[in-house]
Amino acid sequence: MELSKKSRDFLDDLSVYLISSGKSETEVKDIVSELEDHLLEAEQAGKDVDDVIGQSPKSYMQYIGRDIDWGTRDIDSLWGSKIKPVI
Repeated sequence: MELSKKSRDFLDDLSVYLISSGKSETEVKDIVSELEDHLLEAEQAGKDVDDVIGQSPKSYMQYIGRDIDWGTRDIDSLWGSKIKPVI
């Protein structure tokens, strides 16, 4: 299964936002890859990107770009705190 256009567009926008916020290419690839996995799982369960991020895309991107201390937090802990479970 492939991601919906809405999810793919969100991931593209997130990538651009993170790069413009000063995140490294590696950080951006890691975060987008992890979120892509979560979005695929969610879409298979009938959910969409809004169900996964739980807030406006702009707010989510700002949280990721500004509030995460990439040196001390791993990506899995980020997903646990900001993404709604897919049930």
